[in-house]
Amino acid sequence: MRLRCFFVVFAGLASGLTAQEILRGEVRVGIEPVYALSLGQKSPLNEMDMEMWALEETALSYAAMIYGWAFEYEPGDKARMLAEHINLKPLGTVHFGDTRMKADTAHIEDGWFSLWTEYHLGETQQQRVKSWSKAGSVELQATGYGNLEGKANGTERSRIKDAALEDAAGKAIREKMRGLSHNRPLRVKGRLALASFPVYGIEGGLWTVYARFRFILDETEQYAAF
Repeated sequence: MRLRCFFVVFAGLASGLTAQEILRGEVRVGIEPVYALSLGQKSPLNEMDMEMWALEETALSYAAMIYGWAFEYEPGDKARMLAEHINLKPLGTVHFGDTRMKADTAHIEDGWFSLWTEYHLGETQQQRVKSWSKAGSVELQATGYGNLEGKANGTERSRIKDAALEDAAGKAIREKMRGLSHNRPLRVKGRLALASFPVYGIEGGLWTVYARFRFILDETEQYAAF
């Protein structure tokens, strides 16, 4: 499948850029998404809608790789009757139509529209990406699950997969904290970023996502200090 003039604003690869200045990733959008009706969207999607959905999701993934999230995690504790809680706060955005985002190739296969793109980092963004590899950061990975319709009352199509990604992030943080402390902390704070584009699929009527993260622990609050 060839991309139409819709992608003209995302011009080809600029010359003279190094691998450290470019991020690259793939997003797949289902041609007949079962969650389309919950968003008021006709199914199957037309070509323009597939392109729009893919670019919107692409922008979110680049933002998560460049800026990431600040997180606050409270482990569950049955003895203290405390439920597990995790809060992720985005630290920056990449907007749809950002001229640094360049469409590369697209094709349709097995009911999925696949789009590869590149993001040309500015100087400040390069420093942000490098900061995720500094001393003290570690790489984590996890698989998460979420409802196909997304969160309750959710209306943003670009965020339909958020519950699955947040589930993966929570699992990654939980497993990391188990290895860091023998005593369960009251609360931990830190930062998290995608190390690469997440890989989504559908399994058992749920979104499934495999994601790799960069993890930085900033603060651990123990019960004794509370």
